[in-house]
Amino acid sequence: MRIMKLFVVFAGLLILAGWGKSDLQQGKDYFRAQQADKAIDSFTKAIQSNPKEQEAYFFRGATFSAIGRFDQAIDDYSKVIELNPQHEEAYWSRGYCYQNKRMDDKAIADYTESLRLGTRMSRSNI
Repeated sequence: MRIMKLFVVFAGLLILAGWGKSDLQQGKDYFRAQQADKAIDSFTKAIQSNPKEQEAYFFRGATFSAIGRFDQAIDDYSKVIELNPQHEEAYWSRGYCYQNKRMDDKAIADYTESLRLGTRMSRSNI
C-alpha cells in the first residue's frame, strides 16, 4: 500500500512539473509565459515527433514572429499552408511577416488570400 501511495505522489509531481504534457501543449504554455526559446524547443520536438503537426508549425511561427525572426516564421507559416492550403490564419500571419520585411506584394497576396478564405483576423487587422 505504501508503494502505491509513493507512486501516486511521484506521478502527481511529474504532472505538476510538466511531464505528461505533450510537447505541443508545453510549447503553448511557454508561449503564453513569453518564454520564446523554451516554446520554440517544445514546438520543434512536437514537429520532430509528428512532421505533419500543422499546429506546432503555426505556433512556432507565431513565436518566431513575436521575437522578430520573420524569415523563420515565414518558413513555418509556409509549411502550415503546404500541409493545409485552407489555413486562413497562416496566410494572414505570413502576410504580417512579409509586411514587416517590407515585402509588400507578398504581404498583399497573403492578406488577400486570407480574406478570400474568410478569416476574421484579416478583416479586423488590415
